[in-house]
Amino acid sequence: MMAPLLSPHWIPFLNRDPALPATWKSDWVKIVDPDKGLVKALQDGWRVRVLGRRSDLKFAGYEGNPEETARSHFGLLRADPGMAACDVIETPNEPGDLLNPQTQEWLSRYWIAFCNAASDSNVRVCWGQFSTGAPPGYDDEGPAWWKPYESVFANVGWGHYLGLHEYWRTAGPEASSPWHALRYRMCPYETDILITECGLNCAVTIPQDGDHGWRGLIEDVFYVDQLREYAEKCAVDGRVKALFVFTLDFASENWASFDTSGLEDKIRTVNDYLRRGRAGRPDTVPVPTTGVNDLTSILEDYNNLMVLLEGACNDGYNIRGRLEDLKRRL
Repeated sequence: MMAPLLSPHWIPFLNRDPALPATWKSDWVKIVDPDKGLVKALQDGWRVRVLGRRSDLKFAGYEGNPEETARSHFGLLRADPGMAACDVIETPNEPGDLLNPQTQEWLSRYWIAFCNAASDSNVRVCWGQFSTGAPPGYDDEGPAWWKPYESVFANVGWGHYLGLHEYWRTAGPEASSPWHALRYRMCPYETDILITECGLNCAVTIPQDGDHGWRGLIEDVFYVDQLREYAEKCAVDGRVKALFVFTLDFASENWASFDTSGLEDKIRTVNDYLRRGRAGRPDTVPVPTTGVNDLTSILEDYNNLMVLLEGACNDGYNIRGRLEDLKRRL
């Protein structure tokens, strides 16, 4: 089993110490708006690969001449010392209007031109950064429709990565498969994949309520176990090389509920377990140790959990039905 390790998606704002993401003991660290000092500290001090994203890079203005825009964007990133120091750089985040054939064509031309410019400079790119649930199905129905981007896979060349975002609801990754979590399985092409954002997001269930992460929804031990489960399911497909958990640290209160600060020891334990599996020495699965083995404790926490989920997700009726069914089975 070559399980991809859990890697930090780091927004260095409140804590800029590179030792923080390094404690995960992963192969990779993603940095949003990196500076050269942080990148080199991680590469030289902890021997990790760094994926860089510049948050102000947008798709706006590429219409009509996507090739020129792509080359301009690549030049901008090459001139940025922090991005230039990264091992892999991202194209703009979460493209929209994906049901429009004209947009599909422009995006394909942009990504091909960007990756070709990068190849000429011996730079590796993570292209795509499709949001969770994207690309949509044909006519917004059915499985992910990858046909419009066939030319990208045929022309970007060796060494680049497809970037995808995958989130799941409170019940875990399998409960949100295949439409959100594990959606990468629908991609029919042989390509290396980076899951450049992943984790629990209540918006997967109720988009109109907006984004809400794991904090205030489930205990940390259960969340880390969901991440372990997701990593093992991704290991089935050798194309997935890293899983970047959104997010370590944050610059906006919008993302505070996603913050993984404080989970370093638990995530490192999971990565140690996954690494032993890579070496062909499977070990006991690390399981949560709080409130799991005691059935009485589970039932006592039931009503508190109900109130918590109703308040956070505004989905009380459906959640209540599922939890009542769970309670009967227990």
